Amino acid sequence: MDQHESIIPSHRPVHSPTSESQDLRSRNVPWFHEMPGNIPPAFRELLENYSHIPKGDVERHLIEMRNIAWEIQPMPCLGRFLFLELHLSTRDELYPVVLERLLGGARLLDVGCCLGQEIRKLIYDGAPAENLVGMDLEPRFFEVGHKLFKDADTKATFLGADVVKWNPQMEALKGSFDMLQLCMFLHMLSWDNQIVAIKNLIKLLKPVKGSFFAGESAGHVLGIAREATWNKLTFRHNVASFERLMREVAEDTDTKWDVRASLVLGSGRTNWLDTDNRRFLFHVIRL
Repeated sequence: MDQHESIIPSHRPVHSPTSESQDLRSRNVPWFHEMPGNIPPAFRELLENYSHIPKGDVERHLIEMRNIAWEIQPMPCLGRFLFLELHLSTRDELYPVVLERLLGGARLLDVGCCLGQEIRKLIYDGAPAENLVGMDLEPRFFEVGHKLFKDADTKATFLGADVVKWNPQMEALKGSFDMLQLCMFLHMLSWDNQIVAIKNLIKLLKPVKGSFFAGESAGHVLGIAREATWNKLTFRHNVASFERLMREVAEDTDTKWDVRASLVLGSGRTNWLDTDNRRFLFHVIRL
């Protein structure tokens, strides 16, 4: 175990250079890149073979769609083309399990799905589209996703909802999913809102042994609260802090979970503000 993982997480925010007042849609910021650079092979394959975009048009198409999404919500993951990183399929211990269960009729909810790139990867790899649901706070992303992947006729469904606020749309889906995918989403919430969100998400899972939620978020070796781009108080986990959070969730919901988590270096682009930033991987299985 990394020596930092035993440190008790602090709830006092670390101030980020990105929290200064500014025009957030300005392209004159460090987290807006005009060009995508090297397009990851898996994403390029998805656009060429799933979306049938000619090889020579891929970069232009990506830039055009990213710029539309940026005007909707200028998030760093869009500005820096980080949405081109397909996370779930890189989890060698998890992705085959997800695909097998989907092929067997299980349902998956992609929470914070953004443009729906993880869902398209699952469909491309053989998962039944009708078993996949994407959910995001910003429903205008869904149309951009359809244009990006040229699949307005997909049988996958998309739902605009705020996971911190239980609502009728979520009530209608209560207890209907076998798996939840949370990709680069959790670190956008404060500690308290993460607890609320996870409690709500647990309600969406089938209350049976083996149902699970898994994903990836921005992490930190110390497990710290920090102010992020929108002057929002957020929390970045290490293993110890996430285990502590899940103990609180389990106690409050009278549930039991097998919590598996780790910090990894990731692509390296997560270190642009703080050399102690990491990618945080988690897989939480109901017992």
